[in-house]
Amino acid sequence: QAADAGRVAAREVHIAAQKETAALRGDMESWRGVCDAAAAKTERLAACARADAALAKEQAGEAVIGASHTANGLELLRASLGECAADASRRSKEVAADASGLV
Repeated sequence: QAADAGRVAAREVHIAAQKETAALRGDMESWRGVCDAAAAKTERLAACARADAALAKEQAGEAVIGASHTANGLELLRASLGECAADASRRSKEVAADASGLV
């Protein structure tokens, strides 16, 4: 009878272990789903980050081109203002000479 009680107890332990294993397997599957979802979200975020980096690189290139155009425009403006100032100086000298001839 003690042997029968031992077998029953062993059987109960075995059944309990199977239930615990099944529960752990379910938990593992659940966590696997969570991990897969997190990995997919991480990949989407990485793709967005790569797209943002590409856009930033493109915009930086456009900014460099824009700055170059601005610098060229400012250089042309400086040259034009220099010519204007030289012309104004020359004209004022001419006016001064004409005025001194009238006196």
